[in-house]
Amino acid sequence: MKLGLVLLFVEDFETMLAFYRDVLGLEVTDEDPGPGHRPGIDWVQLAGDGGSIELFDHAVFGQARSLPLPRRNASVITFRVEEVDEAVERLQTAGVDVQPVHRAEWGAAAHFFDPEGNELQVFEVA
Repeated sequence: MKLGLVLLFVEDFETMLAFYRDVLGLEVTDEDPGPGHRPGIDWVQLAGDGGSIELFDHAVFGQARSLPLPRRNASVITFRVEEVDEAVERLQTAGVDVQPVHRAEWGAAAHFFDPEGNELQVFEVA
């Protein structure tokens, strides 16, 4: 089994698209989402090295799925990087509040949140 992608139902689509595309640097793909989706308006797929995230406008798609608000849970989306310190510096330069780097024998990690409070992490493996 292979992980396909992560789906995020968001409240402020434009802000979240800008964060994942411009701040995190994920690439918007040109894949056809199928009927009912408006790419860049209420749906987008963003690809990074090793996986994809799809953002869905909660007002359009979340109601049909009966997704509750707020959507806080125990999920953390992680991004593997070569150098955690460089990734943290880039995020902080972009205005992201990043928690202190945690270092362990396995590597290092730092946590932060997207504009809607979803927990994210950058990590490197030693």
